[in-house]
Amino acid sequence: TADSNETSSVNDSATVTVEAAPGLAIDKGVSLTNGSGYGASVTTIVGTTVYYRIHVTNTGNVALSGVTLVDSLFNLVTEGCTIPTTLAVGASFDCDYSDSAVVGTTTNTATADSNETSSVNDSATVTVAPPPGTITIEKQTNPGGSSQAFTFDSSWTEGTFVLHDNETLVPAGLDAGQYTV
Repeated sequence: TADSNETSSVNDSATVTVEAAPGLAIDKGVSLTNGSGYGASVTTIVGTTVYYRIHVTNTGNVALSGVTLVDSLFNLVTEGCTIPTTLAVGASFDCDYSDSAVVGTTTNTATADSNETSSVNDSATVTVAPPPGTITIEKQTNPGGSSQAFTFDSSWTEGTFVLHDNETLVPAGLDAGQYTV
C-alpha cells in the first residue's frame, strides 16, 4: 500500500511461485574402521571386517515419499538398517553394516529412489589379494649318514624367486609343489 496527502492510497500485490525441484543424493563408502574413514575403496587381507556406510539425503525443495534403498549384495533390512519411507527437505539418513573381506575384488552398489526423483546409486569396492605363499625347506643328510655343509640363500626380485645351495641355482616363478636343490 502506498499513500500520500495529495493522492488516495494505492494497493498492489505480487505472487512468487517456487517451482518444485525434487532431489536425492547417495554416498556409499567402505572403511576398515567402524564409524570413520569411509571412502570409495579399501584394500585389505582375507577375513578382515570391512564397514559400509550409505548416506542418503533429500537435496531438493520438496518432501520425498516412497523412499527406497537397496544394495546389490546385502538385504539392508536384515543388516539392521532402518529406511524411512518419507524424507523431509534437507533430511538424511545413514545405513551402516559390515562384512568379512574375501579374496578378489568385490564391488557393492547401493541404489536410492523416491516417487518424486529418478534413482541414484553409488558403489564401494573391497580388494583382497590372495594370502602369500609359503616355502618350506627340508634338509636331509647323505645316504651314508655323513654330514654335508649346506648354505641356503634366497632372494626375491621382480617376481622371480632365486634359490641356491652353492651347487644348484633354481630361478623361477615358483609354482606350488616340492623342489629338490
